[in-house]
Amino acid sequence: MFKKIIFVALCCYSAIGFAQDQFAPTMQNNGSYFVDEFGNLTELKSAMFSFEQTEHDFGNLPEGPKAGYTFKYTNVGSQDLVISHVQASCGCTQPTWSKDAVAPGKTGEVFVEYNTQGRPGPFSKAITITSNATEPSKVIFIKGKVEPVPQPTQETPAQH
Repeated sequence: MFKKIIFVALCCYSAIGFAQDQFAPTMQNNGSYFVDEFGNLTELKSAMFSFEQTEHDFGNLPEGPKAGYTFKYTNVGSQDLVISHVQASCGCTQPTWSKDAVAPGKTGEVFVEYNTQGRPGPFSKAITITSNATEPSKVIFIKGKVEPVPQPTQETPAQH
């Protein structure tokens, strides 16, 4: 009798676990839909970034002029995407972006400018984007190497 009770309990436990797995929210496709607790396919109402690239390498740059790059993205979500703030990891990097909402399927841009003046050597900077997207904080990167401006050589006066 005891064995039958344990067997029935194990069967019930397995059936409950299977049922929970069947109806647990599950992401489908690109994350725009999920299966709800009743097994219905439901659209996820949110904004989502899809960047063409999240890192840009300037390569070698001469010291002095500013260098800029435009990061392009598409809102692949189902709601308007709004960037509330963009913060660079240091004052030598200045980001600008559109304050307008980006509708689903439309594109937007974040422009990043790096000041090379007085900064010879390699650099790597992070730019943090804060928005209403499913990933509310997104980080993009720039890097490169600033070649120093050659210093004029001072000639020593000839000895007579």
